[in-house]
Amino acid sequence: IRCAAMIPWEPITAVAAAAAAVATAALAVGTFRMATKTADAVAVARRAQELSIRPLLADPRPPDPGTPEDRVQFGAPGRALVSMPAGSFYWKREEGSFRLSVVFENVGAGVAVMQRASLEPRAGADLSMSRKLVPVGTTVRVSASILLGDGPGSFGTDWWAMGGVFVSVTYTDAAGTQPLVSRAEIRQYATHEPFVEKIAIFHAGESEPFVEGRVF
Repeated sequence: IRCAAMIPWEPITAVAAAAAAVATAALAVGTFRMATKTADAVAVARRAQELSIRPLLADPRPPDPGTPEDRVQFGAPGRALVSMPAGSFYWKREEGSFRLSVVFENVGAGVAVMQRASLEPRAGADLSMSRKLVPVGTTVRVSASILLGDGPGSFGTDWWAMGGVFVSVTYTDAAGTQPLVSRAEIRQYATHEPFVEKIAIFHAGESEPFVEGRVF
């Protein structure tokens, strides 16, 4: 009787296990790469979506001929109702009060949802915004009414904008994300009356703008 040759199962099992481990590792690497590519694709898609709905409030373009004047309702004191050229920068001091109005236009890709407005120096201003939602190509006015005291406050002098006055608006996209801040810088010089010199746009919470430009 002939005996069958003994098959070396242990080395074969070890080789098979090693091959299985290599295959598993290769599958894991492939899965990781696919997951990474998928994550990258999702990130790109998300970024594209954000850009497609991101608003940007900047200086307004010159109005078309025949555009009706803006009618601005200021707050206290006085609660004056004032007509002014469409898209114009406005200021006036009279009877112990000071009024200021700045326009921003949405030049971005989506609706701007206005959150709040601010003025620096604060000066106890009564601030108002002309609208809550600002579609692309439309404008929003930020208007301030200030009660002037007996002291030499900056808004009570003829040189109120020499050190710079800043009107800022905070807003988001229609999804309530991408909070941004647009800031108008008002200046005046010995040879130039007060005007909006520059508008800068910030990511909310950041101190450096990601875009800024002078107003011409």
